[in-house]
Amino acid sequence: MDDEVQKIGVCGMGGVGKTSIMKVINNQILKETWNFNSVIWITVSKEMSTAKLQKDIASKIGVTFSGDEDEIKKAGMLFETLSRKSRFLMILDDLWDKIFLDKVGIPEPSAGSKIVLTTRSFDVCQQVGCCRVVKINPLAEKEA
Repeated sequence: MDDEVQKIGVCGMGGVGKTSIMKVINNQILKETWNFNSVIWITVSKEMSTAKLQKDIASKIGVTFSGDEDEIKKAGMLFETLSRKSRFLMILDDLWDKIFLDKVGIPEPSAGSKIVLTTRSFDVCQQVGCCRVVKINPLAEKEA
C-alpha cells in the first residue's frame, strides 16, 4: 500500500500460486475499504496481442470502440479514461512477455495508482519497470 511503489511484479514458476495469491488480495481489496477507486483484473496469457489487451481493458473500464479505430487511437482512448481515474489498481495476470504500457494505453501509475503483474519471468518484471518484485517459491515437500 506504499504510495511510492507503483509497479509490483509477482514472479515464480508455473503452478506456484501467483494467481491464487493475487485473487485473495483482489477479493480483500474489493471487500474492504481501500484507497482504490477502481480495481481492474486482466488475464493476459501467452497468446497476448495488443488489440486483445486493449479490448479487455476497454470492457472493464467502460470504453467502447466503434471498430474503425487503429491501435494508436484505442491506446489514446484507454489512456485518457485511465488517466481520469484516480487511484486505480490494475492487475495483469499471467504476463509472458514485456509489454509497453503506453502502446496499450496504460498510463504510468501515479497518485496512489498501482499496476501489479504476475509472470513466470523475473526479466519481465524488470523490463516492465517494477520497483518491487516478489518471488514466489514452491513449498518444500514437507510443507506441501
